[in-house]
Amino acid sequence: MSMMRRLNVQPMTEVQRDTLWQLFKNGPTRDGNLISKPARTWLIEKEYVEREDGWNYLTHEGVTLCLELGMGSLKDRV
Repeated sequence: MSMMRRLNVQPMTEVQRDTLWQLFKNGPTRDGNLISKPARTWLIEKEYVEREDGWNYLTHEGVTLCLELGMGSLKDRV
């Protein structure tokens, strides 16, 4: 049985999902290198991302969401 709790995932736009993928794949990312700042802001509001000193990074909930969306296996192939 998985120890991860299932998140109540809200529908995401393509750019929100792409921004989530960017942070999952690349790790902490500077503001100027983000695909979309509005998408990042939405992810922060949902507590999937945090921002500090111009850096953006996934929270525990953000990593869990990425894994639930199957990004873990995709990351291994890229």
